[in-house]
Amino acid sequence: MKNSQQESPGRSNVRYSASDKLRVVKLYLEEGYRSKDIAQQFHIGKSSLLKWVSQYKDSGVDAFTGLSCPRWLKNKLRKR
Repeated sequence: MKNSQQESPGRSNVRYSASDKLRVVKLYLEEGYRSKDIAQQFHIGKSSLLKWVSQYKDSGVDAFTGLSCPRWLKNKLRKR
């Protein structure tokens, strides 16, 4: 799942593909796995997983493909 072999404690610069993000989001939303268990199994931060879930709920699959409108811009457009 990781695109980098770097294993370091704390924050790392590992990038995850759109399909990887979608996979773990679906495990959480559709399969009912706990965020803690998914984070441990896939070596991701729980906060990253929950951020991806939020992005998915907001923009669907487009959240991970770079085709979605950023949330800050959506909020700005709604205020007009």
